[in-house]
Amino acid sequence: MHGNWWFKEENSCPELALLRNRKEVKEILQKDKNIIAVFSGHQHWTKQIKEEGINYYLLGSLTEDINSNGIPDGVYYEVILEENNIEVIEKHLSIDIK
Repeated sequence: MHGNWWFKEENSCPELALLRNRKEVKEILQKDKNIIAVFSGHQHWTKQIKEEGINYYLLGSLTEDINSNGIPDGVYYEVILEENNIEVIEKHLSIDIK
């Protein structure tokens, strides 16, 4: 959560945004050599991380207002999977708030 603006305050408790058993989950995933990607959502942070050869895709909230302009970000991933190749494209809904 380092760098996430929701948790930049000193007493913000970023550990509450993470799985308590994340170390155990990562150990299980690392043992499987057929993992193509891991997706998780509602992190209030859209980003891609690569750890131990595994691509993790974090998806922010669809209604997050990252620009603080009253318009939801509408973020989502388009995932194209062919054989063992994956293409992940970050996209945004076009939302017109009137």
